[in-house]
Amino acid sequence: MKYEGIILRQISGFYDVLSDEDVIQCKARGIFRKEKITPMVGDKVTIDRDEKIIISISNRKNQFKRPLVSNIEHLGIVIAAKDPVPDHLLIDKLIMSALINKITPSLVINKTDLASKEESERFENEYQNTGYSIFKISCKEQIGINDLKEFYSDGIICLAGQSGVGKSSLINLLCADTSQQVGELSIRNATGKHTTTHAQIVPLPTGAMLIDTPGFSSIDVEDIAPQRLHYYYAEFDPYLGHCHFDDCMHDFEPKCVIKKAVNDGKVPSTRYERYVSILRSLQDKKGRNIR
Repeated sequence: MKYEGIILRQISGFYDVLSDEDVIQCKARGIFRKEKITPMVGDKVTIDRDEKIIISISNRKNQFKRPLVSNIEHLGIVIAAKDPVPDHLLIDKLIMSALINKITPSLVINKTDLASKEESERFENEYQNTGYSIFKISCKEQIGINDLKEFYSDGIICLAGQSGVGKSSLINLLCADTSQQVGELSIRNATGKHTTTHAQIVPLPTGAMLIDTPGFSSIDVEDIAPQRLHYYYAEFDPYLGHCHFDDCMHDFEPKCVIKKAVNDGKVPSTRYERYVSILRSLQDKKGRNIR
């Protein structure tokens, strides 16, 4: 019998597929290996439940090599309001990685219980003109968790950020109402329990699915053409197309409206400075001359 499902995790050549509220441990058809196709966590698949074989894989919305996952809808970028100091360049690149892969980015400011109001707002103010959803939470005090659960109510969610920002604590809180716990997912029709260092999906009570992964490191933005970089800065949008030069890169050019917006305080100077840093890195990488 053929059924639709989604791959929750992969271990030693076996794939745990959620299908009609049951989890079936399957192997992939040999043709996938011949065609150099690797099933991924997050893949929507058709399986033969009797033979316990993955027959086909639906087209992917996106896919990543590190971790090996697909079809992510939301990327929650977790930051600490206090300790560790936010790595803003990493945050900017994670946002770009999300946009490149048609993923909705959101910013989750954790540890607000440890920070002053000014410390919490400093980060929020830097990104408030992007239009991305920003949540201020405390995992320790369980503040703001319900709002986050409501926002992450569908699709596949992945959390990313520096070490020490509280991703594991947040994952456990988001999964608190489900019997399938992170790190020890009990699989019906599978052989025993596993603790894995590989990516796996945990179904949430809301109907969404959370990818529990040892690290989201797919932040390589080197394939962006330098002249297109400004499209990944949402706060630049009102000014694009209004510079004196049609091909303005918003760096050394005179009469640049984005630089004027920075000087007028309408675009955060620190965001702009990181834009210039990434721009010049892309230009150097592609052998472009910096004007």
